[in-house]
Amino acid sequence: MPTLAQANYVKERNTFIREPILIVGAKMYDYDRCDFRADLKAGGYHDITGIDLLAGEEVDHQVDLCNKDADFFKQFENKFNTIICMSVLMCVPNPFIAAENLTKVAAPGASLLLSEPFIHKHTNMPKDHWRFTANALQQIFSSFSFLEDHFKMVITRSDEERKYDPNSTMIRVSTKHLEETVFGYFLRRVTRKFLANGIFHVSLFPEIAVYALGIKK
Repeated sequence: MPTLAQANYVKERNTFIREPILIVGAKMYDYDRCDFRADLKAGGYHDITGIDLLAGEEVDHQVDLCNKDADFFKQFENKFNTIICMSVLMCVPNPFIAAENLTKVAAPGASLLLSEPFIHKHTNMPKDHWRFTANALQQIFSSFSFLEDHFKMVITRSDEERKYDPNSTMIRVSTKHLEETVFGYFLRRVTRKFLANGIFHVSLFPEIAVYALGIKK
């Protein structure tokens, strides 16, 4: 379930949220700091459905996103006006099929709020397969029109948020930024070359996630 940055991204786009709402990857864990369902209910929303591969708290339907024959996608075709899917596609074996299934249950004009890692340490929740760019999210959700002003890059576990820029030094680490000093650029290159694996296997680079908002065509 959500990080603080993910919860804030959804709250700040409440004008795009309409019921019924689907939360993908809804299972709550003991260490979760935020709760999408609780936040939505506090905002006056009540028609909320949670799905997850695993059974657990706040999971209404146990669903394999990569199963085209799953009853859920047939039962709820064109049903949801809002889909929230954050840090889920990284874990599925086939994000193309997962995106196709989520598109199927999205109603015409539905809002799709996404967050997936661009840079992230390996995790096993339950598996770790993929990393994404904004272009990748647009590619697998081709039936959605994405709003450029709502593409964001966020440093995981922080409130730091930047507009998505493919030329950002957060991506182009080998290029000196105009506002960067020569010494700062040199230090960053040395760090990247010799300490990319961290110290004592602790990463020195921030984990970065890409956020996007799409509207089904």
